[in-house]
Amino acid sequence: MVGVLIRMKLAMLRNSMTGGHAAEMVLGGVLGLLTAVGTILVALNDAAISADVLAVVFAGWTLGWVLGPLFAGGEKNDLRPEHLTRVPMSSRTMANGLFGMSLFGIGPAVTLLAFLALVVFAVRLGIGPTLVALVAVPATLATLVLLSRITVALVGETMRSRVGAALVAVPWAVIVACASNIGILLVVLGQSEMLRGDWPAWLPITLRVLPSGWGVAAVEAASRSDWLVAGGALVALVALVLGLLASWSRLLHRRVTGALGAPAVRPKVSSRVLVGRLPSTRLGAVLGKELRTWPRDMLRTYFWFFALWFAVAYSALPLLAGVTAYLPWTGVALVIIAAACSANLYSADGSALWLTLMNPGVERVDVRGRQLAWLLVTAPVAVALTVIGMLVDGQDWLWPWALGVLASSIGTGAGLLALLSVMVPIRMPDAHRRSANPATDSGNLTGLVWMMIGASVAAALPVVGVLVLGTVRDDPLLRWSGVPLGLLVGGLALWLFGRLAYRRIETNGPELLEKLRGGNPNLRAKPGAPAVVLVEPPGANGMRVRIGLCLGAGWIPMVSGVISLVLVFGGGASRTLWTFATRLPEPLPVPVALLLIGLSVLIYATGVRTLLALRRLRREPVVATPAAAVAA
Repeated sequence: MVGVLIRMKLAMLRNSMTGGHAAEMVLGGVLGLLTAVGTILVALNDAAISADVLAVVFAGWTLGWVLGPLFAGGEKNDLRPEHLTRVPMSSRTMANGLFGMSLFGIGPAVTLLAFLALVVFAVRLGIGPTLVALVAVPATLATLVLLSRITVALVGETMRSRVGAALVAVPWAVIVACASNIGILLVVLGQSEMLRGDWPAWLPITLRVLPSGWGVAAVEAASRSDWLVAGGALVALVALVLGLLASWSRLLHRRVTGALGAPAVRPKVSSRVLVGRLPSTRLGAVLGKELRTWPRDMLRTYFWFFALWFAVAYSALPLLAGVTAYLPWTGVALVIIAAACSANLYSADGSALWLTLMNPGVERVDVRGRQLAWLLVTAPVAVALTVIGMLVDGQDWLWPWALGVLASSIGTGAGLLALLSVMVPIRMPDAHRRSANPATDSGNLTGLVWMMIGASVAAALPVVGVLVLGTVRDDPLLRWSGVPLGLLVGGLALWLFGRLAYRRIETNGPELLEKLRGGNPNLRAKPGAPAVVLVEPPGANGMRVRIGLCLGAGWIPMVSGVISLVLVFGGGASRTLWTFATRLPEPLPVPVALLLIGLSVLIYATGVRTLLALRRLRREPVVATPAAAVAA
């Protein structure tokens, strides 16, 4: 059975090497290969240094194996246990087969190459350490593969409850926040003694206690002829592999027998009080349905708490460097990320959209009810975080800034999440067909996040302009006028984008349903007509890339310039990369900050202009080439 599953895995890899997935695999393989070569180069350094460094690098590889599948989709491109439920085999046999299958792929091959650095390190120490390394490398690789599989399975166990979904979101949100705020981490690490080679005494010991360092400890023990420790480390590695395999077998048994597929536990504290007071109207019905769905849909719960933890972590990380300037913007960060993660409301419903389409005239009520439910779930928490951040930061003159931008962001987010849900739907499995891994079910939300950030910043430009003018003139009345302006901009965005959304459902509802079901009605040939291949207008691909880059990255110089102006006029100081303009000699900080804002406006203008040009290009007659001619 193991051989059959391995051949199936190789066939899946061979057949998946097409299109964008092939490019993604090649890029990942190249990056992994470069990292593996770097790991081997570490082993060629001085022996006293490379042992500790190898332990650090191997710990990093272990962390990547544990966290990587959750971000990349886990079993998205693998054979799932559910595919084998009809095959007469025990869970242990299934675990052995899937484990053997998991050892074949780009990831295990690159990791094996990286862990050969331990062999390179051991060769210089003698024959005995080399033999120990040859045993430790495959055992460590097997440990990492099993840890990865068990992590994905445990996430499935945890995601069955609301508390579990909230807890699962914590590590991923913190990691993304650290990656997004890398400038602060560089400042903090730059002050750390570890980067200067002065490692604390506990670190090398801790790294060798971890399973990723047992191979290094065994090789070092063999070099000292301490065969008892070396043999004990190898036996512990093998025992760990067997224990992990047995644990995974048990988890597989629970999964294929339906234990993991049981309905999620409903939250004990429901929204009955609020739902019971809703009016007996169509809007009240949609609002009640949404308010019940938010705490019961574990995928929605996961993404909402991901936005919450990300906002808190992103704003709290600068405290490590003594910077509190990010705290007032915690609520804004929550709104933007929560709106981006909620821009798949109709995709999350899947084929259930037909229930709405079968009742003509309810599209407007459906969209407005979803927007209002999101506001009730998100806006109070965002306001509370903003107030708390302002009180902790203690800069009273920032109140109109924080409240005005927050009001604009809330309305823009509520409008955009409805519009993007129907304009760029991301296909997701129906609720009863979801797996245990949110990364597999949710699709790729990266584009939506960038679009939401860019659109929110662009919508806040009028508010920011009034706030900057009021701050420059030191006019409190003008500065506080940014708050009602933010309410006006947010309300207009909520109304306009919501209107566009429900009009889109009214005119293109069946096409939207077809996309959510996995089809593409635009490429479907008519009965009896010859098959054709639709030819894209010349330059369309490059224009789409330009639009994505402009709308996705245009907010970066805007945020840098605005924060720099706030610090310059507020008398604050910061050491982050965002505010490099404040560290320039006088009188450059203000002109450079204004130049950054102007650059952001230029980037957005370029993106909008390219978008309009692409729409005009698509209105022209499209060449439809017969498939036979293309093949010839």
